[in-house]
Amino acid sequence: MTPPEVEILTDLDSPTIVELTEEDEEPDATHIVSQADLIHSQITGQAIQALCGKWWVPKRNPDDYPMCQGCLEIFTRS
Repeated sequence: MTPPEVEILTDLDSPTIVELTEEDEEPDATHIVSQADLIHSQITGQAIQALCGKWWVPKRNPDDYPMCQGCLEIFTRS
């Protein structure tokens, strides 16, 4: 179920790897999102959804975290 204030962009042709974080939670993995969703989040500050279903606002460097296995499994099945 998606929050009403978040617009989901379904373009996954060019997935972008983005980190997971919220200001009040520790980042745990690098997640995969569409490039369009990432740009939308960077412009609006709204949360986006990773392939694995996690919602967050990207704010940190994804190179510092391991890849999310859920996102990776979904991406490789496509």
